[in-house]
Amino acid sequence: MIEAVGRLQFRVPSSKGGEGYIVDFEEHDGNGICHCWDFISRRQANYLEHKAIVPYGTPKATQCKHIHAVLLHLGGQVVEQARNQISPHE
Repeated sequence: MIEAVGRLQFRVPSSKGGEGYIVDFEEHDGNGICHCWDFISRRQANYLEHKAIVPYGTPKATQCKHIHAVLLHLGGQVVEQARNQISPHE
């Protein structure tokens, strides 16, 4: 389960167990950073080279799967909140 641990920081569980990873969207102009090996070794270098957000799953992505998971989680929350505000037609 993804949990907020700060204003724009989230803890994402690791598929291998352990404490998981912290994603911080206050870094890299909203692209975010993650403390996972994939981000540190590849995605961060892509961001520093291109200075643009390139979504996970595309060539030269600047976001790892943990950043992508938080974005999906937050999008789901927005949809749920909007759904709760819609009154049913009578």
